Amino acid sequence: GDTVTATIDVDTTGRLWVAADNGNLVQVRYSDGLYQIWSSPITVASGIGSDDISVITALPNGTVGVLWSDQNTKRFGYRYHIDGAAPTEWSVAEAPAAAAALNTGGGMADDHLNVAVAADGTLYAAVKTSYDSGGQTKIGLIVRRPNGQWDDSLYPVDTDGTRAIVLLNEAAGKLIVAGTVSSGAQVR
Repeated sequence: GDTVTATIDVDTTGRLWVAADNGNLVQVRYSDGLYQIWSSPITVASGIGSDDISVITALPNGTVGVLWSDQNTKRFGYRYHIDGAAPTEWSVAEAPAAAAALNTGGGMADDHLNVAVAADGTLYAAVKTSYDSGGQTKIGLIVRRPNGQWDDSLYPVDTDGTRAIVLLNEAAGKLIVAGTVSSGAQVR
């Protein structure tokens, strides 16, 4: 399949990880040492839509996590790997903010994700939904706490827009979700 996007990060052991969609799969690969040779793909999720994406990020608790969109189930998914464990050992799938999912439009998940991680391990993810009806959250924020629990809420950011990113400035106590409006290149 064609890859829509790939992301890369390095864990606490120095292992480099890349996550990418491949057709209806979310797969990771890893590389050690001089990063010249990559592993075979390891599937962390299957059954996603061809337009879905994933993002991998290292967390300060010694894990790497993969967040993905799944427009077929209309939800987001997440799994983590403990640094130093066997590369094929991944947690069971989590369902981020599933309690906030609405049966509206195309559902909760769409194909734009961006993450930021706080020093305490809180994971903030700017997401785009497929709630394609007026007044519903189009750009939102989902949050995974250091204890591994996702907030039940999809925090609304905007009812329009696309390609949101999340910026975290802990020193200033600020979190910003920024994106473009669908009809132009204006920053909201």
